[in-house]
Amino acid sequence: NVLIASGSGIHSGSVMLSSGDGHVSDNIDGGRTIVKGLNGLSLTTSASTSTPTGEISLRSGLSGVNSGSVLIGSGDSSSGSAGDILVASGVSGSKVGSSILFQYGDSTFLDRKDVSVGGSLSLISGQGNLGGDIQLVAGTGNKVAGGNVLLKAGSSSSESVNGGSIKLFSGDVMGHDALAGSFSIDGL
Repeated sequence: NVLIASGSGIHSGSVMLSSGDGHVSDNIDGGRTIVKGLNGLSLTTSASTSTPTGEISLRSGLSGVNSGSVLIGSGDSSSGSAGDILVASGVSGSKVGSSILFQYGDSTFLDRKDVSVGGSLSLISGQGNLGGDIQLVAGTGNKVAGGNVLLKAGSSSSESVNGGSIKLFSGDVMGHDALAGSFSIDGL
């Protein structure tokens, strides 16, 4: 085993793994830092009962041209099942549970001759003989009302431009004997 650790104390030290910078003028890329584990890889902050635990931050660096992407993906499998990806916030002991926020990038491009477009959000289920489902389910209320599901299109800050629309479509079919997907709204 190889252990790399900082010292303990009231203000403990840090550990930094850094690859080399490249030379932009020569179009030379900087080095890569690779952390690999055969049976698993765990990134965790230290546990604490008296102080808040630290954050884990995964982000690409600032760039004057195009910043790098952040890819989170499980590996492919040639014969078995590919790994799942679980994004879950912790259980809270206070009155308010923790949240998960997916926020997509704004565009600060300013040009009266062109239109800037903000980042998009796409939720796409997998293909197969039976396509995968997409479920949006609000939380159950144990003593009061259950959570709501809110779908809201974007507003417009311009007096002459319309707000966004909401469109719901059922699935198309290719065969003559099949029926297109149905659309139903049920209230219990």
